[in-house]
Amino acid sequence: MARLSPGVLAALLATGTIAVGEAVARADGQVEAVSDKARAHFDAGVSLLLDPDGARYEDAYREFQVAYAASKSPRILGNLGFCAMKLERDSEAIDAYTRYLDEAPEIDAVEREQIKRDLVTLRSGVVRVIITVSPANATVLDVRHPVRGTPVTNVYVAEQGRVTIGIRPGRHVIKARDGANESPAWELEATPGSAQTHRLVAAPAPQAVAMRAPQSKIAPWLLTGTGAVVLASGAVTGILALRSKDRMDVACPKGECPSSYDLSGETSKTRALVTATDALLISGGVIAATGITWLVLSSTDKEKKAQSSPPPSTTMTTTSTASSFTFQPDVACSTTGCSATARGVF
Repeated sequence: MARLSPGVLAALLATGTIAVGEAVARADGQVEAVSDKARAHFDAGVSLLLDPDGARYEDAYREFQVAYAASKSPRILGNLGFCAMKLERDSEAIDAYTRYLDEAPEIDAVEREQIKRDLVTLRSGVVRVIITVSPANATVLDVRHPVRGTPVTNVYVAEQGRVTIGIRPGRHVIKARDGANESPAWELEATPGSAQTHRLVAAPAPQAVAMRAPQSKIAPWLLTGTGAVVLASGAVTGILALRSKDRMDVACPKGECPSSYDLSGETSKTRALVTATDALLISGGVIAATGITWLVLSSTDKEKKAQSSPPPSTTMTTTSTASSFTFQPDVACSTTGCSATARGVF
């Protein structure tokens, strides 16, 4: 679409301003004066288009809409069509420009030819899109992503759950919004002259389910392993205690020890081994039992959480019993000999 030079644009806008200052012919043939409200909003729209920092098409478009609603002057349609075209609201631009050419008298020849060329381009490329939305009062957000340049965004208000728009060809991402609710994005690759239909439902975003991190079983396994190692150490010291007792039996047959045999020292060594064995087996059994209990309870807890909503009348009870083992060797020595016993309790 051709662009108007600043000079031509200013001249066309000035023509529209003069028209707004005139009376408007109504459909019934009567003449109605243009209101001050319509004139004020039209002048505001012109000023926004001629902003020294760059034309503000969206703001100007809103001002012209208010001015047209208040006056119905066909001259304003040209400005509405121009802004709609710049905003890529192509269906609205086509409608405004078509009515402008049909209804506005004495349009400048340069302006008329420019609008005719723009209409040819708009009509050949416009993509007609019909969107049904839920809820019925949701708004539709359309974002076109051009190959170069910044995205172009337009917002449309649904009427009775339906929006009919004409958009520029290209890649579009379209959503429906209702307050904080939003529909999934509809990605559309719009081809020139095509037609599309789609339904968008603005619903609350699915709540993220807080997943409890699975309990690591490393700690209970380490505890169980440590208990097993301690138990094994107790078993070794127990074997050494029994061997020590056997050596004493060999050295002192029938309870008679040679005068050179250190019965007291050997008895102390054997008792020390028995004490160490007792301590290791008891502590190892407790440690291993604790680790096993931890493993059983963590597995039971995981199974309970994996089950889905059991019937109210169903009661599930899990009982875990940990076992312990105590190995208690006992050695007794006297001048007549030594004896040893071993007790295991589960």
